[in-house]
Amino acid sequence: MVFFPSRRRSRIRSARIDADRARDRADWEAAATAYGKVLELDPALAGIWVQYGHSLKEQGLVVDAEDAYRRALSLEGNNFDTCLHLGHVLKVQGKYIEALNVLEAGLRLNSDETRLKTEFEDIRSLMERERAQHRLEENIETVGGDEIVSGYNRILKAFGDESTVRSLDEVAKHVGISKRALDIFDHEYYFVSNKGPDLPDLTSERASCLYHFGKTGIDHLRAIGFGYEFDEGFYKKTYLNGEARDSRSAYRHWLRRGLIEQMWPNAKKFAESLLGPAAESIEHLDLDYYASKRGHAIEQWGWANALRDFIEIGVLDHSLSNIINRENIFVFIAVADRFARSGNDDAALSIYDRVLRVEPDNIHTLHKSSDVLIRKECFQAAARNLDTVIKSSSPSPWAFLNLAHCEAKLGRLDESLEITRRAMQAFPGDYSMRERFWRQAQSLTEHTWQDAEAVAEASGFAAAQRKIYDTHKHLSLMTAPKKPAAPKPVKAVALYANRHLPQCTFYRVDQKAEQLKNAGFEVRIFDQDHGLHDFMGEAHKFQAAIFYRVPALPDIVRAINYAKSLGIATFYEIDDQIFDGDLYPPPFENYAGMVTRNDYRGLALGVPLFRVALEMCDFAIGSTPALVSQLERCAPGKRVYMHRNGLDSRHRRVYLGAEPRYDNDKVTVFYGSGTKAHKEDFNDLIEPALIAAHKSYPGKIRLLVCGYIPDVYRLRASGVEIVEIPGMLEAENFWTLLRSADINVAVLKPGKLTNTKSEIKWLEAAMLGIPSIVSRTQTYEEILTDREDGLLCSTLAEWESAFKYLISSPDTRQKIGSNALRKALARYSEEHMEHNIKAVLDDACARRQEKKKKRILIVNVFYPPQAIGGATRVVHDNVRDIVEDYSDEFELEVVCSVEGGDKPYLVRSYSLDGVRVHSITTPDRPDIDRVTVDPEMGATFGTLLDAINPDVIHFHCIQRLTLSVVNEAFTREIPYIVTVHDGWWISPNQFLLNDVTDKIEVFEYSKAMERITGSSIKEMTDAALMFSDKHAALKSAFKVASVSKSFAKIYEGTSLHNVVTIANGLPKIPHIERSRRDDHIVRIGFIGGISKHKGYNYARNSFINTKFRNISLIVIDHGAEPGSVRHECWGETPVEFRPKVKQSEIGNLFADMDVLLAPSIWPESFGLVTREANLCGVWVIASDRGAIGEDVIDGVNGFKIDVSSPESLVAVLSEIDANPERFLESPPRLENPRLSRAQAREIAALYREACLAFPSRADESCRRGDRAPR
Repeated sequence: MVFFPSRRRSRIRSARIDADRARDRADWEAAATAYGKVLELDPALAGIWVQYGHSLKEQGLVVDAEDAYRRALSLEGNNFDTCLHLGHVLKVQGKYIEALNVLEAGLRLNSDETRLKTEFEDIRSLMERERAQHRLEENIETVGGDEIVSGYNRILKAFGDESTVRSLDEVAKHVGISKRALDIFDHEYYFVSNKGPDLPDLTSERASCLYHFGKTGIDHLRAIGFGYEFDEGFYKKTYLNGEARDSRSAYRHWLRRGLIEQMWPNAKKFAESLLGPAAESIEHLDLDYYASKRGHAIEQWGWANALRDFIEIGVLDHSLSNIINRENIFVFIAVADRFARSGNDDAALSIYDRVLRVEPDNIHTLHKSSDVLIRKECFQAAARNLDTVIKSSSPSPWAFLNLAHCEAKLGRLDESLEITRRAMQAFPGDYSMRERFWRQAQSLTEHTWQDAEAVAEASGFAAAQRKIYDTHKHLSLMTAPKKPAAPKPVKAVALYANRHLPQCTFYRVDQKAEQLKNAGFEVRIFDQDHGLHDFMGEAHKFQAAIFYRVPALPDIVRAINYAKSLGIATFYEIDDQIFDGDLYPPPFENYAGMVTRNDYRGLALGVPLFRVALEMCDFAIGSTPALVSQLERCAPGKRVYMHRNGLDSRHRRVYLGAEPRYDNDKVTVFYGSGTKAHKEDFNDLIEPALIAAHKSYPGKIRLLVCGYIPDVYRLRASGVEIVEIPGMLEAENFWTLLRSADINVAVLKPGKLTNTKSEIKWLEAAMLGIPSIVSRTQTYEEILTDREDGLLCSTLAEWESAFKYLISSPDTRQKIGSNALRKALARYSEEHMEHNIKAVLDDACARRQEKKKKRILIVNVFYPPQAIGGATRVVHDNVRDIVEDYSDEFELEVVCSVEGGDKPYLVRSYSLDGVRVHSITTPDRPDIDRVTVDPEMGATFGTLLDAINPDVIHFHCIQRLTLSVVNEAFTREIPYIVTVHDGWWISPNQFLLNDVTDKIEVFEYSKAMERITGSSIKEMTDAALMFSDKHAALKSAFKVASVSKSFAKIYEGTSLHNVVTIANGLPKIPHIERSRRDDHIVRIGFIGGISKHKGYNYARNSFINTKFRNISLIVIDHGAEPGSVRHECWGETPVEFRPKVKQSEIGNLFADMDVLLAPSIWPESFGLVTREANLCGVWVIASDRGAIGEDVIDGVNGFKIDVSSPESLVAVLSEIDANPERFLESPPRLENPRLSRAQAREIAALYREACLAFPSRADESCRRGDRAPR
């Protein structure tokens, strides 16, 4: 059917009105139908696609909603709000990577949108939790699928079934369920829940459980997993319109269709789909009362309809205010969060306010309501809430960032920066926080400058300069390193330079680089305007850094403190007194109209910036003795060195071919100026002196003026010939003009400021044999002998006399010019200047450690402040102990990867505990932990090796860094040790266990070659190649160190003969008195996270079928939001889920429990947590696998359990439940626990052994880091 445009628009308008009305009354089915009609008429309406998506999502039709949102984005791709909604429905479907990509696109469109940030963080937390609990869905087919299929076929054969299945889809079909149900099916839970004497054929094997489920489990409504119990009445009432199906038919409907279509098997799961973990509190919400208030009987209306209606409409009815209480408060919070996510801020705020009236200190509500307030630009109210949040025990990073944002919006930029600094301290591993801090520092300093300009107008420069000084000085102090790394002898120097002034760049930067290279140092120049990130990425290569003429802007402050933190000697170099407000800038009149008042104010306000930068550096370098004295006066106690401007290879090319002439008919007087200052001096002294000389020698004088040209109208009027060359010339072009001169002049009225000026103008003329007339400044008086190698003048009369003296006599010009050339070549030669700069560095760094220590490089996937994983704790303890006990023998550095960096393979270095740490950003890819080889990572690591130059490398966990880093060590013939903490080296599974069979899976290296006999290398499997490479790396190691004897046996079983055991040691844990509950309930703590290999599933399944009266459980959820708490019941045992605590707070955690439960189903390599628990007076229930229970003495300080079945744990829990008083008291502690210092002692001995086995390579020419000066 074709509509005329006007009629079509009318139909669209009518359908849209119907749709909007249905939406407003929350009739989502009608809304979806009406919006669909609109889109049939005009499918190009992006906004309607969004509303259509909303109405589908609210019905639980998230797949269709996803399609709608994607259509909207295809039509209007720059809408961050649509990105938010699409990201949410992708999250609901478990498509986390896609969701993060969409939300990231939204954040690029609006980086301040807090809903996007919140959703982004929620998904990252969910991914963390689900990665630990389940394999990512896209890997199910390829990893473990073969075992399920083969196992199922084996079961079919055992039961005489002739069928054969070839894929997981066929397994699901044979069982009679959907693939989604198969993915969820928890065979361990099923086995524990259903095993009994009446089911003798049921085994714990996954295939057995699936077969049993298909044959009898479905008919008996057996649950497919924890929480998935099928409620026939709920399901039929909610989804099947109460139709008369029998229970088995209804259950099969759910297993085959309902699960795919987001239908839920019971009320709790339905509530979870709407409210998340808050569904645990739904029993405290009186829905019967609510239904009656809405005029319904809940039996007819349906529980699900009542809950959905309450969430969408009733919750906003203030006449029902009495329905909220402390027991159901989490329901209201979850509903408010839903409104906030959907953009209904007014509704969200209304509910948050009601929650806070019941519980004023509810941190989650204060935080989330502040997000809404920020969107509504109510920054003061949001700041009040957030101030309370960050003072709580577990604030999130977003709380700090949002509070900083509010303070900035309220104009309190200094407070904003301070809050972000506190955030950096609270979350030191969050690298994005660091970048945000420096962005805010930039905003603060820009704002300070604007304020200072106003102050300068009102109160003068001194007050304005103090304001700028205070801000930048405070920034330098608040970011100063607390414990820098130890310094090293200087072999490479960074020049971090202001390159705005060509002449300054020529002499103080490019010339310095040439001098340093000729003196034997490696050098690189970094531009102050855009060199920060390059400098930070390469700082590990340098031992000294010269900061030339740089102002203490945030990037400069960061660069200087970054260098200092790494033990790099910092020098502030300056060739002008721009750091001293008493002397600079000279009076405005001195510029003779060459600068504006605004420019002049900028010069004055810049002074404190140079002063702060000077004060930050360890040493200073000045270009003249007078300047050195002023630097010493302004920076008391700082060692200041003099390094003059000199001659270099560029001058040599000029002066070697110079042939000055002194018999020209006309005498050319040359005045060159590279600065706008001192023009008044020219007008007051040179101009009248030349006019007088012209009168004595009419037609004899030519003035050649080059650069910034003063006003010469009086000279021109007097008849003097004038040649003007405006603008700045390249040096060699400038010298070509200078070569044509007979007399060179350099004029400065004497004073403290001009006394510090260098002798460049005399030097450049001297190298060409040209005599100079110069002002009698301190510098020129020190270096020149009047009328021998130059003429010194103070008064106008002396200038007139000097001009006449030289103009009148070519022989005099030749004598003075020749003397000047000899002096220049003698005192300013390249060799002399190279020797001086080397002497400066040698003297400044003479106290740097020259004793040859053995340099050990420690390599681990992570390192604090990103203290992720138990192995990282061990490595950090090792490093601290070795530094403390063996620092006279070993010099340690660390390389690690970093999570959350901006650019892949970017190197950033820092100091921790006085040790240099070099972090490499890993690429952002979902399978990063499975990557075995990364050539680019290897190349980056190789550059670090060349700079660090270790004697021995100690590799720990190298996931993300990959095997490529070991290859770099092998290629350079650097001996290395590998400490093995998990199964990465010898198994396709990090924790050794096959995900399907739960059996240890180790690669059979001895059979690797059998697999390729008679075949080409191309036919060898990728897995065989990968593990052969890993095995070769281990065999090439000096030693493979295991952290326990039991774990060593596993590695020895892979044909390795270089395995040794160096057991982990315990760190110091502050003693905290254990608390005790009044109700005599024994608190059991499970702190391994929601991870199958840590025994989470095993523990949960052990609780669900047994009643315990005197036990409660604490579970630490490593993916939970800081400060959050949620509750469940396992069977009848109450379970409290808490977020992960910092290692520094582990003592507090143990003080809050009586028994530690550590039922790892993988053979733990060590298990620090069980030893720490014993030290803290906590009983331990530990797995009998691996080393985690080695120090447990059955019945004395804990129990070892067989984790192959729940019976062993149930028996121990039953004993605790029957004798609670015994377990409320602490057990005996280990008498002589092995401490981390003992481990460090053995590691140090291994380092000595490795160094003896591989004699020092320090003198080999290939070792770039120890290259001797030329």
